[in-house]
Parts: sequence; structure tokens; C-alpha cells
Amino acid sequence: MPVVQGKLTKPEPLPLDTSENETYDTALKYFEDLGAIARYIIGSSVRPDPKKHILTCKTSKDTGDALHTVYEQRNKQRLDLLYSQLFNYKQETVDDIDTRVSKLHRIWQDLQDEFKSENAKLPKSMLLNRILNALPAEYLEC
Repeated sequence: MPVVQGKLTKPEPLPLDTSENETYDTALKYFEDLGAIARYIIGSSVRPDPKKHILTCKTSKDTGDALHTVYEQRNKQRLDLLYSQLFNYKQETVDDIDTRVSKLHRIWQDLQDEFKSENAKLPKSMLLNRILNALPAEYLEC
């Protein structure tokens, strides 16, 4: 929505002696109405936790920017968590080899999904390395 993205901006006031004040008033009303509608839609769509970050926003652009910041932080935290899970994976003694490989593959796939928005991919060798490191010692003896 252009008003949330900042592409539609508040019209500039005209000099008082201008006969186009009616045009300005119409444009201002249109801008304010669109902003109110956008804030209503956003406010009624967000869950309570992120909603607390947008309650004090005055414009729909501020609202969109605040939500972007909140969700960007969450994505970075999720990425950190997934990296930690992948590189610090500790197999549970009850897990068989298939289960260990499946768990690592799921974490790796979740990381891949996070990178899709950036048009990036993790190398498959990273997954293979983590799988080999998760194997019990008896599988690595020559």
C-alpha cells in the first residue's frame, strides 16, 4: 500500500491566497483517510505482542516501519537460533541414525527457507559436514 510504504506523501499546504485550496483540502482528506484505513487494517491484523509496538505510531508509514523492524529482529533471532541448532547439535542417545540425520536435515532446510528471501542458498556440504560430525564414533573408525 503506497501510504504505508511512504510512496504517497502528505500534500504540501498551498499559500493562503491560492484559489486551489479546495484541491489541497481534498488531497489532504484523501491522504488522511487512506492512512486511517491502513492503520486500521494493520492494527486489526496483528497479534497482541507486535501490536504494542505500533500503538503510538501517528502515521501508517510509521506503523509499517515499526512492524518491519519488529519482524526483521525476529527473523535475525530465528536465523541465530537455527545456526546454533545446526552447529551445536547434540544427538540424543535414544535417537537412531535416521532420526539424527532427519533432525539435522530439517534444521538445514529451515535455514534454506530463511535464505530464500535473499536469493541465497547454503551449500549442501554444510549439511553433510554436520551429519558426519553427528555420527557416533564407531561409524568413523577406519
